[in-house]
Amino acid sequence: HDGFLSIRLQDGSIIRVQADSDLQLQRLRKRSRPGTARSVIELQRGAVDPTVTPGTDGARRLDIHTPKATASVRGTHFWVSAEQDGRMLTAVQQGTVAVQGRRASGRQTLLAHGQGVAVDASGGVGTPTPLLAAPDLSQLPATVHDASFLRLTLPTLANASAYQVQVARDADLTEVLRSATTRTPTLTLPAVEDGRYQ
Repeated sequence: HDGFLSIRLQDGSIIRVQADSDLQLQRLRKRSRPGTARSVIELQRGAVDPTVTPGTDGARRLDIHTPKATASVRGTHFWVSAEQDGRMLTAVQQGTVAVQGRRASGRQTLLAHGQGVAVDASGGVGTPTPLLAAPDLSQLPATVHDASFLRLTLPTLANASAYQVQVARDADLTEVLRSATTRTPTLTLPAVEDGRYQ
């Protein structure tokens, strides 16, 4: 329930597996040509946050299959979530991601940097939309002094329907200790040990 895992592939790509996820590493294959690789992950539930090392001419590829759609990349940083209601959500922080629904007539939609898309429970791909800007966290307190919990109040972001927060040991979020999604900008997480966190 509260576990996180970072997997580093042979080509240097990192797959950050979020809490409450159910996935299978279907294929981790390095091809005979130098600098080429293809990996396939089956994500039944939960979310992954991959950073894929770019290859030459799209030589490195990662496919993430959910029950309703597939996200395919060649060198990028993005997020894929298989929601409980059957939808798949994809958001691209860097690079380009191709999303294809599982419908027979499923068309491929390319998402550019700063875009996201939802695939509905029937496998239909929605319209790509711009991602909201990240909240300005400069006003958060530098130190929190409660031993029982970690309470954060984020700045309100216009048009936000939910806020996702992760607390990690490192700036690349490969060692996530706490994660939560909340409808309001104020949330309370279990406390962490004394230290510096991102």
